[in-house]
Amino acid sequence: MQVQSIKQLDPWRDPKADLWRGVEVESVPLMATPLPMQPTEYIREKWKEKPYGQTPSVDVQVVRDEREIAFHLSWFSGSKHGKDAAAIALPVKGNPILVMMGSRTDPIHFLHWRNDGKPVRSTFSEGIGSTRPGAEVLPGAEAHWSDGRWRLVITRALGRDAEVAPLIPGQPTKVGFAIWNGANDERAGLKAFSIDWKELHL
Repeated sequence: MQVQSIKQLDPWRDPKADLWRGVEVESVPLMATPLPMQPTEYIREKWKEKPYGQTPSVDVQVVRDEREIAFHLSWFSGSKHGKDAAAIALPVKGNPILVMMGSRTDPIHFLHWRNDGKPVRSTFSEGIGSTRPGAEVLPGAEAHWSDGRWRLVITRALGRDAEVAPLIPGQPTKVGFAIWNGANDERAGLKAFSIDWKELHL
């Protein structure tokens, strides 16, 4: 996945901006998180016969200037629902297993957007069930729903820190994605996600 270099990020914060039409789109396949990996027996039993994580893919575009990066995500939602959500996963160090939400030695940094008017959350994970607030990376988001699709731009500062995934121009990294369908009451581990990392070239 190639990150396009631009001069100034501000005009790109609008997910409806015509500028995005000139950026390469990569469709990332998604799948439901495995039911045996859900954190409690109650959830595993409740959802045993109930479909979830059926968002088939998310279309991704990425640009950056010298200070910030912007991810443009677009996916089919069907209805504008207050509990829809999306997340971007980035490895902090090592080679974390995405489906396991990282580990103590190989953690993952997440940017998590929800359609509830609250700011994007920066979170840090060292494995399933360990997610906690992450470092400040000046995250932001703007979203628009129309014609059955969400269009979302999530931004964060470039750079690195002890608990921040490094995003350094010229240094490749990896990225993953997750989508929650609020109309289906999806939350926490009940989601569609990219089962493996995508290469991200800055």
